[in-house]
Formats: sequence, structure tokens, C-alpha cells
Amino acid sequence: LDSMTNPLHHLEYDHGLIDPRKQDDEKDDEKEFTGKQTKLVAHMRKPIEIEVLRKMLVEWVVERRHAFTEIESPQLHAIFEYLDPRSTKALHTANTLHADCLRYLQSAKATVINTLSMAQSRIHLSFDLWTSPNYKAMLAVTAHWTDENYKAQSILLAIREIKGEHTGENISATVYAVAKEFDFIDRIGYFIGDNATNNDTALKALDRRVREGGGFGIEYHESRLRCFGHIMNLIVKRLLFGPKLSELEAELGRDLSSEKKAEIMKTKWRAFGGLGRCHNVVKYIRHSPQR
Repeated sequence: LDSMTNPLHHLEYDHGLIDPRKQDDEKDDEKEFTGKQTKLVAHMRKPIEIEVLRKMLVEWVVERRHAFTEIESPQLHAIFEYLDPRSTKALHTANTLHADCLRYLQSAKATVINTLSMAQSRIHLSFDLWTSPNYKAMLAVTAHWTDENYKAQSILLAIREIKGEHTGENISATVYAVAKEFDFIDRIGYFIGDNATNNDTALKALDRRVREGGGFGIEYHESRLRCFGHIMNLIVKRLLFGPKLSELEAELGRDLSSEKKAEIMKTKWRAFGGLGRCHNVVKYIRHSPQR
């Protein structure tokens, strides 16, 4: 073995200094020349901050919705090894990545809490209940406020699963927990939601919870605002389809097979006239990529 192997390995992997002989046959646009001699800086790799790289891996996994086990992929390790062997120190197990996600979540939450504490206004909330593709009832809670520079700001605080029925009591329990978690119980302002009656009962229940917790409560009649987008959507649908739309939505709300629902959709939409037939044509075309 070459007597210089160990020192060269140490320089490259621990200090980022590359053996110039490795680059004799490579084009390197970053080399700096002084006369005919290459500067040492041209062979130095930029330092890698492992903590920064681990945070970037968390953001990648969360943003792309990858499984935690992706970080254990031999192909991913090979890519990191090829780009810079030092970067592989950031690749740990799936459990470590999961722990990193929770750690950065707590750090981000602390930042949000601090930001909300400096708000120049009350913290106004909008929330909406929807069903996920895997049939879970999810409630999204968004905060709106005026920051220290008097600019309007918004941020998604939480998406929580609602257990049991979609009652105002269950909705209020989630909203109260989020407000308490982000420490603005006594600074709650207005609420924006659709026209569903369970939103009305949710605010009454939330007022009760705040008072029971020692707070001042909320003026739920005054602070209840309606979502303009939802109202406009109802108006347009009623203008287009008339009262028949309510019958169609009620029919589809029953516990039916997907094939039965599709047949009902086709028949009912056809009854809406030309617009309904146009809907069926578009639905048929988009149903398969072969059409």
C-alpha cells in the first residue's frame, strides 16, 4: 500500500482537502491559479454543517411526504457518498429521522408562539372540517393577526383529527386545545367559518371552555363571521342548478357503493339539462387517460 494512503484519506474525509492528482483528468472551473501553481484553496471542499443537513433532510421528507425509512435507502447513501463522503454523517436510522422531525416541530412551534405573542392585534381564527382520502375527519385551524410591523399575517396552526361525530362540542375541543397549545386563549378574536350550524354551537362550547379554564370567554355572537367564498359558492350553485342540487347531495350522502353513486351522478346530472350533460361528458373523458 502507498505510505501516503492514510494521511491522504485523513485530509480528504476529515478536513475536506482533495489530492490534486485525483483531478488531473477532470475539468475544474473553480481552480484558481497563481502562475503555474494551483492554490491549495482550489482543492478544499466547503465545510458541511451536519445539523443543517439533517434539518434539510427533515424538510425534504415532510415536504415530499416520504416514509422515514427512505433515509436508510442504500441508493440514497450512495448518492451522498458520491457527492461528499462527509455528508453521510447526516444519514441515520428511520427512528432518528422521526425524532429529528419532532425536535424541529417543537422548535418551529416555539417560534410561532413567540411571533403570536408580539402580535399587535387579537389572534383571529378560521377553521374548516373536511374528510381525508382515507376517510378521517380532519379540522384545519389557521391563525390571522397583525404583526409588529402592522402587516396582516396568516399561518396554519394545526390539522387535527376529529374523533366521533362532527358536533360543535367536538370541534370546540380541538380549537380550544390548539389555542391553549399556542398560548393565546385570552387573545382570541374573530372566527371565520362556513354556515354550518355546528360552527355556531362550536363557538358557544368554546366560550364555555375558556370560562371554565379561568379565561374571560368570547363574545361568540359578535365574533362569528361567515366565509364569503363559501357563501358565493352556495349562491352560484343555486343559480345554476336550483333546488335539485340539494336532492343530489342528499342522495350521494347515503351509504352506497362507488358504482351506485356513479350511476346516480350520471342520471341526476343529466336531469339538469345541457349543463348536466356537459358535466357527464367531461367526467367520462377525464375518467380514463385512454380517452
